[in-house]
Amino acid sequence: MGIQPSWPSAVDNTKRCETGHGEHAPKRRKLAKKMATAWANFARTGNPSQPGVPWTPTDSSRCPTMVFDNRCRMVDDPEGEVRKILLS
Repeated sequence: MGIQPSWPSAVDNTKRCETGHGEHAPKRRKLAKKMATAWANFARTGNPSQPGVPWTPTDSSRCPTMVFDNRCRMVDDPEGEVRKILLS
C-alpha cells in the first residue's frame, strides 16, 4: 500500500476517505479495523493484542514494535539504524 497517512486507519474511518484509496479500499478497511481494535484494546486494558496480532511489552534490548501493514506483526527494532542516529 505504500506510505500513506494512517490516521483514517487508526480510527477506522476509511469509508470517508475511500475515493483516495480506489482498489486498495477493501485492504485499507481491513487494516483500519485491526488498528482501531488495537487502539481500543490498549485504551481498555493497556494491551493492544488481538487474535492474529500479538503484542510484546517493550524491552530496551530488543525494541519490539507493533507493525500495521498487509501482515500485522511484532518486529524487533524495525528502524534501528534511524533510531540510533536520532539518539546520537
